Amino acid sequence: MYPVLNVALGMLLTAAAARASPYWIDWEGDDWPENQGWTRVWGNWDGQYQGDGANRTLEDGILTYDSLYDLGVCDFSQMERPGQMDPGPGELFVMEWRLKVDEVVAFADPGVGVCSDEAWAFGLSYAYDRMYSHYEGWVPIEFSPGVFHAYRLESADMRAYDLLVDGQLVRHGAFVHLVAPSEIAWGDAWQGAASLHEWDYFRFGAVVPEPAALLGLLIPLCCGRSLSRLARKKRGRESLADRGFRPAHPTGACTGIHGPSTASGCVGRGEEVWGVKGGTRWFEC
Repeated sequence: MYPVLNVALGMLLTAAAARASPYWIDWEGDDWPENQGWTRVWGNWDGQYQGDGANRTLEDGILTYDSLYDLGVCDFSQMERPGQMDPGPGELFVMEWRLKVDEVVAFADPGVGVCSDEAWAFGLSYAYDRMYSHYEGWVPIEFSPGVFHAYRLESADMRAYDLLVDGQLVRHGAFVHLVAPSEIAWGDAWQGAASLHEWDYFRFGAVVPEPAALLGLLIPLCCGRSLSRLARKKRGRESLADRGFRPAHPTGACTGIHGPSTASGCVGRGEEVWGVKGGTRWFEC
């Protein structure tokens, strides 16, 4: 057992040194995201880039979104990285953000989302006192409202993930396979809802973890099927209809978070979720 682990760890470290291509992109609140490589996407019921978007302020490193004046507003930052999102061998994909939710009208409004190079997606939508993993069937995760929390997503393969809040593990879950480009997005994500919320930072990248963390990544390889493989096998037995999805809408531009059931909305192409939320039928990319 121990020799196998030692050899495997040495092989992984060698592979990481030879083939890894880590990167790190961070927004720290010292300028508007669109001035630091992000694309601002906004709109209202009249369509993408219609209206003024949310009322935004950037003061003392805190970006505040206020869309309470109009349920039809969405306004978020997006970055596409085709073929450049996923971690390499021996690397770990990390996404970090610090967010305070002050008020949410209707179901959920702030959100984050990431889609891998092979179209495996993770997304969170925030209500006032809980967040939902919306690609996994709206799994709720509660948090204390009205205060900043530090969030961290970790994944070695863009299939399974760990989600930490203020350094505490709150969920081990699975990415969901969609038809979407490789991208990442965060901000005021929903139409049909409104909110007041504040961002301190948003960071992501592929990093080489410390040796102790690399050993943790090896354990599933030494003990049989990993949780991510089990998750993929389980999902492989389910059709999109079983998971509550309808065929993709033929028009619009997928952003990686979500959008309304209209081609002229902030997002339009994606897979439509059965049911009604916030008075509107919704798509998810």
